[in-house]
Amino acid sequence: MSIGAERHGWPALALLLLSGIAYVYLSYITVRSDFGELIALFAFLFAAYLVLYRLAKNERVLRWCMLAAVFFRISLLFCTPNLSDDYWRFFWDGAISAEGISPFAVLPQEALDQQISPSLDQAIFEQLNSPNYYTIYPPVNQAVFLLAAKLFPQSVPSAVLVMKFFLLLCEFGSLFLLWHMLAYFQVHRSRWLLYALNPLVIIELSANCHFEAAMIFFSLLAFWFLLPKAPPSSPLKLFEAAKLSSFAALAKSAIAMSLAVCSKLLPLVFLPFLLKRLGIVKTAFYGLVMLLMILLLYVPLLNADIISNMMSSVDLYFHKFEFNASMYYVVRAIGYKIYGWNIIATAGSHLARATLVLILAVAFLQRDLSFRKLATSWMFALLIYFGLATIVHPWYLTTLVAYCVLSPYRFPIVWSALAVLSYYTYISDAYTESLLLVAVEYSLVYGYLLWELVRRE
Repeated sequence: MSIGAERHGWPALALLLLSGIAYVYLSYITVRSDFGELIALFAFLFAAYLVLYRLAKNERVLRWCMLAAVFFRISLLFCTPNLSDDYWRFFWDGAISAEGISPFAVLPQEALDQQISPSLDQAIFEQLNSPNYYTIYPPVNQAVFLLAAKLFPQSVPSAVLVMKFFLLLCEFGSLFLLWHMLAYFQVHRSRWLLYALNPLVIIELSANCHFEAAMIFFSLLAFWFLLPKAPPSSPLKLFEAAKLSSFAALAKSAIAMSLAVCSKLLPLVFLPFLLKRLGIVKTAFYGLVMLLMILLLYVPLLNADIISNMMSSVDLYFHKFEFNASMYYVVRAIGYKIYGWNIIATAGSHLARATLVLILAVAFLQRDLSFRKLATSWMFALLIYFGLATIVHPWYLTTLVAYCVLSPYRFPIVWSALAVLSYYTYISDAYTESLLLVAVEYSLVYGYLLWELVRRE
């Protein structure tokens, strides 16, 4: 080992070891209501993450960090999610599907009253965080839920292990794709650690069983299929338009994007950025392949009544639920001042329309059509969506972190560190947010974003 490597090696090894201990403690022992302990562990993990990223300019340290990124994820495979209770609904939906009934067709109370599944009882029902709403989880998720419930109909922890194993494979796929994309764009591969060692990504996707892991993998795969096969010999070739892609490559990309949309609906915001790059004919082809694939995945689960049930749940998402929002909370405060009540029922619709208009405007006003810029464009589409959303759970931001690896902007890293402040809401069963902490979070995130934009100009 060289003197430089040795100087950086021992601190890096110590930080990786301590980080591994912190991950295990946070995921296996810490409870969500213990906000002080939660924040202290996250603060240490993020501090170590930033130091390790600096030290990883050394190749030996980079290799150690790569191994640690894989090990951290595997070490959290067997913990029961402790920062989210969504997994109860995952198992519930899977048990309903195992009986040959669409999970979109019945409310949890109806399933319980009719005793549809012997796997479901009052104890599980009481753990559901949205028992009065139809499920909203797309078919890729539902297929995994079904497999888990089929394999372990009487054990929720074992079923969750099946789901987490699927998400672990997705995470490995994302790490593989990001590694090769950085090589493709001739960027130092230490940037890979921005996603691979990000504490929010590791905790939320590997420990807490969130299906953003599947969405990220499939959307990255769709991006990968858009790239010309031959690596560019110079940075100038990065400005070649995606219209050079063959129809076969576009079909593979569209299928991968369909799987991303059928994991989470969010990647739909990426589509407007393809039109100027692909042209009308190829964009139409891309959209048609996506539509056929999505219909193929949804058909076994749907009929006219079920579509109505799904839309009612989507409507509730935009018009009733609120958590850790930014611009929406400003609009809500103005509404209270003017009308004296919460105007989410109307504000949610207006903000959704504003999101659509802004994303379309950014997509069609964009001049730089390089593939490198496409990743940044998708990242800013997500920024617009989350900035105007009524709900921003911490794990939502993992997609932003993935695409910032392929972008020169780092505000998603700041946001991923500050979003954990929203867990203050869970210190009691009252679920009361601290608007002061929300204000601190978004002041720092938007302030850093503004600084990055000004610096680049």
